[in-house]
Amino acid sequence: MFTFPPEWVFTINQNRCSRCARISVHVRPEYADKSKQAYVLNKEQVRVLESAGIKPTASKPYDSFKIYVLGDQKTSDVVATYYCSIRNPARAPEPRLGTEIINSWLDEGDKLFLATDGSNVFAVKLNKNNFIGVPENIVKASVISELSDDIVFKRAKAAPKISRKTKSTTEVYYRDPYVIECAKRRANGKCEMPGCTYKAFITENGKLYLEGHHVKPLAEGGRDAISNVVALCPLCHREQHFSKDKFGKRKLLLNQLKKKIKR
Repeated sequence: MFTFPPEWVFTINQNRCSRCARISVHVRPEYADKSKQAYVLNKEQVRVLESAGIKPTASKPYDSFKIYVLGDQKTSDVVATYYCSIRNPARAPEPRLGTEIINSWLDEGDKLFLATDGSNVFAVKLNKNNFIGVPENIVKASVISELSDDIVFKRAKAAPKISRKTKSTTEVYYRDPYVIECAKRRANGKCEMPGCTYKAFITENGKLYLEGHHVKPLAEGGRDAISNVVALCPLCHREQHFSKDKFGKRKLLLNQLKKKIKR
């Protein structure tokens, strides 16, 4: 997981070197305020928006733009408006995000980590400890996937040819190996996704290759039990995590699993 302090905002500058990260520090993360129907921005978050070419709209109706959401299985993007609220003539206008981002995605008190590639804006909710609860590789991959071909190829060619080692600290859920093995034996070499015709290859130890998968993720409160674990082929396993229709596929898998357990 990211271990950046919560007061850091991340900006990718397409015109800089291939390492591409510019980190800016601000005093504290701002927050969603439902009473104002707005997400209150701080100075560095304003800088992220301005780096993406987004300026505050002076008067209603406010211009809207899309923010890409990272690490949220139910929401891929939200619409936002950017404006400055004049609360008191004696005080500076307060920069805010409004509309769908506050009405349908953020909850009271939520704090955001914002990033931009110079044109698109990305957002990740900070967890209760004010850290980003999304693996770093997922955030980077999501941001990079939106860059132009020219930038991607240019940076790929400029990348170091020898990989460097990094240290990281992560928290993972324990998965009982007996539960995984039970699911694989129940599957008997056949992917448990309905309609899958995958023919498993034989591994070095002579076993048919399948991967264990928790249908309802442990991070969502799913149980580490045979009633929630299936054996899938590599393609169906990836689809459960990354497919546009992953929730529909999850429902099919749950129904299939219930039928098997009743036998």
